[in-house]
Amino acid sequence: MIRPARHRISQHRRIGTRQGGAGLCVTALVAFLTACGSGGDRVADGTANNPGASVGSSTAIGPASTESIDAQQATDSVATTLPDQGGPTVEPTATIPVGEHVDGGLVTDDAVWALVTADEMLYRIDPDTNSVVQELPVPGIGFRFAIGHDAAWVPDFEGSVVRRVELDSGAVLAEIPTGLNPEGISVTDGAVWVANHRAGTVTRIDPTTNEPVATIEVGPAGPMGPQAIVASDDRVWVGVPNLGQVVVIDATTNAVVANIDSPATCGEMQLLDDSVWITNCFETDDVAVIDVHGTESRGLHAGGPAGTPLQIDGDVWLPTITLDEPLGHLVRVDPATVEIIETVRSDPPAYIMGNGFGSLWKFSWDTGAVVRLPIDAFTQQAG
Repeated sequence: MIRPARHRISQHRRIGTRQGGAGLCVTALVAFLTACGSGGDRVADGTANNPGASVGSSTAIGPASTESIDAQQATDSVATTLPDQGGPTVEPTATIPVGEHVDGGLVTDDAVWALVTADEMLYRIDPDTNSVVQELPVPGIGFRFAIGHDAAWVPDFEGSVVRRVELDSGAVLAEIPTGLNPEGISVTDGAVWVANHRAGTVTRIDPTTNEPVATIEVGPAGPMGPQAIVASDDRVWVGVPNLGQVVVIDATTNAVVANIDSPATCGEMQLLDDSVWITNCFETDDVAVIDVHGTESRGLHAGGPAGTPLQIDGDVWLPTITLDEPLGHLVRVDPATVEIIETVRSDPPAYIMGNGFGSLWKFSWDTGAVVRLPIDAFTQQAG
């Protein structure tokens, strides 16, 4: 697992050309893959939007450090051959410039949010006008955030705190202590859940008091600890790479109720209907699917590193990156069989995505923009 350092090598520089345009240098991709092979302590997971929870949460991939990671072993993994990468092409309906580089983002009920870590800033986009309407300072942000309760919730990895930033004023309302190196974050109506990467714990925060109310042990302290996390009102799922497992917490008792072996533990995690989908950290192309009522994972090979799982008309779409050349695709997965059944070309490549307002939204590091795609193109493909 690879953690983003505070010197802010971008998530997309870390993952090479996965979000670059067709003109990006293949040499950069080779350099990235070499770095990936050497491993690291943490890859920041991305959750561009969580339709299963009441509010949004997002994270993005960060640069490699010096600690190593063992390859995750697939559990009940279904090897899937990616269909013809040529596929139909979906053209954007809008490209919204934000900054030099866009590191991630999410879609909420009333806005699209883009993250620029170099500026320590969130940019609010009005989907009616496709324009930036607010710049929200988020000090200490480390490639992931959540929005809920009229605030942005910002883990500061190095500071081991979560900051609550008021959306309207930009004021820091609270600095809430967590375990060592807070990483993933997920917000529901009743709680804020934080994965503490090197503490091996999850912190539960009460959003009414801004106080930590529980600390749950989910794995050993040290490198490659908890990272991806997603929560509903009654369950929390957290990826723990040094266990090779997704750990399940009962949100009513704060107790661990299951440890599920998983082929993916540290990438994008989404709660889609009755399943949790999680991708990997560019170490492999594994994607895991866990039934919310079960204790086993199914898996597929996405044919390339996969990003944010998105749900459209009952099917799941995964953005993937073609590694032999800098191309972007979206692959449609049948959630019943966990098999890839269709591929659509979509450039620029993107890892972090969200859906809402009749569109898919790509957070593109290399173009420094948020790219909007018509969702109708994907419902027609699915039909």
